[in-house]
Amino acid sequence: REFMASDVKGLEAMSFGGYAGQAEFNIEEDDDDSDVDDTNLQPNDALIIVAKTQEDFASLEVTVYEERTGNLFIHHDIPLPAFPLCLAHGTINNDGEAGNYIAVGTFEPGIEIWNADTLNALEPTVILGGEDTTDADEQWAKTMGRKGRAKPNMNNRNGLRVGSHTDAVMSLSWSTVHRQVLASGSADKTVKLWDVTRAGDANGGVAATLTHHTDKVQSLAWHPSEG
Repeated sequence: REFMASDVKGLEAMSFGGYAGQAEFNIEEDDDDSDVDDTNLQPNDALIIVAKTQEDFASLEVTVYEERTGNLFIHHDIPLPAFPLCLAHGTINNDGEAGNYIAVGTFEPGIEIWNADTLNALEPTVILGGEDTTDADEQWAKTMGRKGRAKPNMNNRNGLRVGSHTDAVMSLSWSTVHRQVLASGSADKTVKLWDVTRAGDANGGVAATLTHHTDKVQSLAWHPSEG
């Protein structure tokens, strides 16, 4: 979870924000206006994002607190492919667009960034580092038109993407000054700075790698005014 100072009555010590304005979700037409009201986020709603695991299922729960009514309810959830270890809220995605974006670190070396403003998200907005699936994706594209549409052989792995962590991602923090920059700490004893708007570059968006730590990096934070 991530806690930030808030002036929302009832949630003074707990909130999740940074993206001003109303987030509207695409839903089917319905005569019941209350369903639309429950789906669309209002400017004074507070979001609480929780990483949750239950048996073999992991997910992000997007919970909404309505100051006007005092209601607290789960708005939607996002299934995760691996057990989460840490998460951080950001406001800029890889296209430079504003919104609510959740970076998730897991036991895998990759960092997934999910759009919390999207219902029924099937895949992350962008993945920083992690397994290189380039050959598998190309093989899948080639076999899509063939009879039987054989799945790619996922046992043939290419290793990791350029600039990736090599072990679990244990800590994450977005810069509040340069909002497109994400810091990550890993069990591989390194800290990496990522520019998410350059995730498609040859270096995978890695702006810097700090290697002076002698043990796994379980926590990190930006300077409150200069970071």
